[in-house]
Amino acid sequence: MRLDELNSFSELIEWARESSRYAQRKLSFGWLAQKLGYRSPQAISMVQKGQRAPSAKLVQRICAFLKLEKVESEYVSLLALKAKAQLRGEDLEPLEFQVQKMQRLLSFKYNQEQDSSLRLKMSSTELEKVKSRLRELIFELHEDFNSQGSPSPNPEKIYEINLEIRENSE
Repeated sequence: MRLDELNSFSELIEWARESSRYAQRKLSFGWLAQKLGYRSPQAISMVQKGQRAPSAKLVQRICAFLKLEKVESEYVSLLALKAKAQLRGEDLEPLEFQVQKMQRLLSFKYNQEQDSSLRLKMSSTELEKVKSRLRELIFELHEDFNSQGSPSPNPEKIYEINLEIRENSE
């Protein structure tokens, strides 16, 4: 699960406990409280259960613990505002709208980062090999068009090219 999929501060605390880099299993409230600088896990537990509003200090500490970037921290702050409004019985619709906007922004950000990391995994030498092979395949395809005197592509050749590209990308 990603941060942009969380809809409440309670979910954030649960996510922090489940997705910690430090453990293979879900972390206890005690461990999380200790990492966030609290003596008792009760404060964290009450916030997670929606019985207590998250303080600015808790928001700051959880953002630091999760090593969130600025925009992600702003989203966490928005979730905290929503939790406070909910405890006060206030109208959540304006905050829900802001949460959804931030979710879309974060989703876009994460998708862009994923695309970039996939491109970076290929070395420049590998990239040049792929480009060279694509040029060869395009040239071969072009020759097939010319030899057949047909403006339409050869379906068998396109199928072969697709298979070869898939095999090389795996």
